[in-house]
Amino acid sequence: MLFRWHTYILLMLCLISLWLMLQEPEFLPADEYLLTDELVLRAAMDRTLAVIFVDAVTLDWAFNWVAHSKRAGMTKHLVGARDGYSLYKLVKAGVPAFAAVTEGTSVESWKSPPSNDFESQSADEIARERIQVLDTALKAGVDVLISDSDTVWLKNPLRYFANHVSADLLVSSAAHAPTTNDTGLELPEAGFAFRSYSGVLTWALTAMTWQVHYPVDLGVLYVRATPASSRLFGIFEDVALLGLLPVTLFCGGHHYFVTKLPQQRQLEPFVVHTSFTFGGLQGRRHRLREATLWEDPPEYYNNPMGYLTFEMDLPPELLLPFENYYPDERASRPLTNAASEEGGSTDDVALVRAHMDLVWHQVKQIRRAAQLAYGLGRVLILPPLMCGLDRWWFPHAGALPESHLRLPFSCPLDHVVNVQFWEEEPRVRFREHSFLANPRTPARVLESFGTVHVKPRPAAPEPEGPKDVAVMNRRHIDNVLEMPSSVENAHRQLRESQAIKVLRFKELGQASEDFAWETNEEDVGKDPFNRWFERLGSTWCCIKPGLRGQLGHVHYDFLRDRIGTNHSQWKIFRQDPWDLHFGD
Repeated sequence: MLFRWHTYILLMLCLISLWLMLQEPEFLPADEYLLTDELVLRAAMDRTLAVIFVDAVTLDWAFNWVAHSKRAGMTKHLVGARDGYSLYKLVKAGVPAFAAVTEGTSVESWKSPPSNDFESQSADEIARERIQVLDTALKAGVDVLISDSDTVWLKNPLRYFANHVSADLLVSSAAHAPTTNDTGLELPEAGFAFRSYSGVLTWALTAMTWQVHYPVDLGVLYVRATPASSRLFGIFEDVALLGLLPVTLFCGGHHYFVTKLPQQRQLEPFVVHTSFTFGGLQGRRHRLREATLWEDPPEYYNNPMGYLTFEMDLPPELLLPFENYYPDERASRPLTNAASEEGGSTDDVALVRAHMDLVWHQVKQIRRAAQLAYGLGRVLILPPLMCGLDRWWFPHAGALPESHLRLPFSCPLDHVVNVQFWEEEPRVRFREHSFLANPRTPARVLESFGTVHVKPRPAAPEPEGPKDVAVMNRRHIDNVLEMPSSVENAHRQLRESQAIKVLRFKELGQASEDFAWETNEEDVGKDPFNRWFERLGSTWCCIKPGLRGQLGHVHYDFLRDRIGTNHSQWKIFRQDPWDLHFGD
């Protein structure tokens, strides 16, 4: 009997061990993850291998790419890990992966995150990795679809590619605007914007020459038209034909997030690439969050202390200077900081000033809302921003040439805010403007909603009486809050609303000037928020300088109304009120 009892316990332990092993994929020796013909054929879908490359810095992008690719019907794919840590995490998560690392790396070192001085690989190293995949896959008779890790697939593109079997190579374009009115390939004039590293690369195996003739360093490909087709190009001395994918369906960051080109044409693109963004990976990630295209963990959508949002006050007169301004009418002439310059006028500077005033009116409200959210312990949900002028890396007319952007426009947060610096600040957490419209936000958050009406502080004391909570129903509360003298008073008046998940301030914009900071004006340099606000404002670029040595950019200043502070890491100690100074 004793023997049977011990046997039963041993059997149960074995079953539990087996169950635990099945829950998590086993990490095999390093040689098992090298790219082979067998792995390529196993990961290919309809004889096409979809692949990206990631490292420890971009690991979360791999999981986002895989999730959306599956949702788009691309159920088979492969992720190349540039370091051992990424490979280990991908394998443990059940993601098909291979080692794009130097052979001989020990498995033990792969289980630890890389050091703080870890740097992503250079463009040349990335190109060589892609060539290795091309060589292996093409020799196995498989077409290759390579996309950057910061892309999101919305639809399966394989049928579209099948309609262009004459092309040996299909690649996305960085052109500002489409060259056709249809959804076919772009015309030759879009070729100037082609770079082999940008967006989506699709190789169609229709010529054996690709197996033996391709460049060591892809770089910028030389493109020229060929009589074979008005929309195909001969490359590498005409040994292969290239086609440029339409920007309406294979979108860059400016097409999808700024001009909203596919939305205007009522098209659903195949892929979105977060190119032409600001703020590094954080800025790109926030772009996808604003478009509800980023997969965050469940805790991101359920803060225990709740959320705070507000309705942006936006007077029509701030938008008026841009409503009758059409950048396309200027052709390629940028805004110029000199009336004496050809094409320049004082009106150009006035337009930039109007843009800065428009942004400042909104930034001031964000600053006050951040202070209030901190005092209440809530996460700030930002409203959409409006910009009068587009942002780029060189002088322009207010919008990119031929982009047909109508001003003013709803601009991404990274146009105005250094998103990478805000994410480093744990005291004031924030969410994107589309947070409450995201299908991942749970119903318990959306159904627990309260509106706060802020009354200006009366000149004379009013009779005592109820002024706080008027219950609309069990879950929705309508609060009337008189202007508090400090964040602590606001917290005390709203304490009864702590059970409400989302508080929306209706009149915060109009009354924001009445909210006092925790420190007096003479002590503003000691305010803990100031050092953070100094770095938070990004940069508008650019007006064409009128004189040699002048600069054309302007920094957004979150402390524009405060004299006697070191306003940013780029500015000197200011003694006068803010004024428009280019390069400042």
